[in-house]
Amino acid sequence: MKFNKITVALASLGMVLPLAAATPLAVTTASAAEKVEKPAKTVKFTLTKSSIYKKVKIVHTKDKVPVLYKAAIGADRPTFNIKAKGRLQAGHTYYVSRKVTAKSVKTGKVNSFSYVRNEGWVYSKYLTAGIFKQAD
Repeated sequence: MKFNKITVALASLGMVLPLAAATPLAVTTASAAEKVEKPAKTVKFTLTKSSIYKKVKIVHTKDKVPVLYKAAIGADRPTFNIKAKGRLQAGHTYYVSRKVTAKSVKTGKVNSFSYVRNEGWVYSKYLTAGIFKQAD
């Protein structure tokens, strides 16, 4: 069987092309594996004051996108441990049913947290009273 140069070139190209296409995919999967987020660290607080609202407070977020926290509140000790779990959306109206003031164990700073109903805990300084109204 006689092979001419074009047949040999096409056959070798057919064998090399799948390898060339697979190499960029392997590189992207390796870089995606490097970007895996580290588990969020838990921050410990000591409760100083807490309140539950009889009627929910209406608040909204502005341009900043506040971090949403999951909290573990101690039953027998006044502890408040938070761990980041996501973010709220900017420019939305939310309902707050609880508020907690807590002192950080590590830094000693006092912070206020509000419980956004059906979402989680948020630093109170990122919430504004009232319903969100789109600016013209």
